[in-house]
Amino acid sequence: VNEYLKEFEEGEKALIKIEPSESSGRPHQRFHGKTVEVVGKQGDSYEVEFMDGNVEKTLFIPPIHLKRAE
Repeated sequence: VNEYLKEFEEGEKALIKIEPSESSGRPHQRFHGKTVEVVGKQGDSYEVEFMDGNVEKTLFIPPIHLKRAE
């Protein structure tokens, strides 16, 4: 339950860590392990941005698939 209720602030860094037991909102497996920046919230998911090669990508990911970067 705690993983669903995690809060992130704008500008905070996070890692995409796919939780295999939860299929809803799961990002594509090629993004697993990427470091992203949280830029906002939409509904229960967080809007994150990161560079994929030379292309800036934006994804909406539920907090269960995000971990805080240290």
